[in-house]
Amino acid sequence: MIIDYKKVRSISTEPYKKDFNYDGYTAPLDNTHQFADERGNNGEHYKLLTYLSNMFDGITILDVGTNWGDSAISLSQNKNNKVISYDIMHIWNFPFAKDYANLEFKLMDINDEDPEIIKSAKLIFFDIAHDGVQEQKFTDMLERIGYKGYVLCDDINLPWAPWMKVWWDGLQIEKYDITDIGHTWGTGLLNYYQDGNIQIIK
Repeated sequence: MIIDYKKVRSISTEPYKKDFNYDGYTAPLDNTHQFADERGNNGEHYKLLTYLSNMFDGITILDVGTNWGDSAISLSQNKNNKVISYDIMHIWNFPFAKDYANLEFKLMDINDEDPEIIKSAKLIFFDIAHDGVQEQKFTDMLERIGYKGYVLCDDINLPWAPWMKVWWDGLQIEKYDITDIGHTWGTGLLNYYQDGNIQIIK
């Protein structure tokens, strides 16, 4: 896998921001730069997610933590890939979903999913509880089932949740902190036993 910072930054979310504009969400995909700007706005990771979706073709991607669906729509931009998005609290009736036949929503705990479905995913975006406990449970599960693929983790440096960094630092697997091209509060990339190292091009 190659993470090319210049290519990530060149991506525009404008083509699909219009799909995401619905009542109840005040700033749909507004903040899509990769770093905190001079006004102190937080950088987001939607360009990075879109970049990753287009890096692969014909794969399954898991979006663990649907929330408002902004990560799901970013990961679904390459319609040759199948995206499954999970949430344990609710799945909104997203107006944009009708335009993304490659996107499926599931109301369930990812830890209860069929291991074969999880193992079929080449890429997982992981953004859930931020309590350190659920994160550890998830990565332990990936090890237990023998997952092989890439996992992008959100909020690994969350300021008010220091246990997130404890969890991240304790992971004994090939990993990269790519916060400067992802989310201001931390973005980490895990390589679960894929051949060859991840290449970071800045």
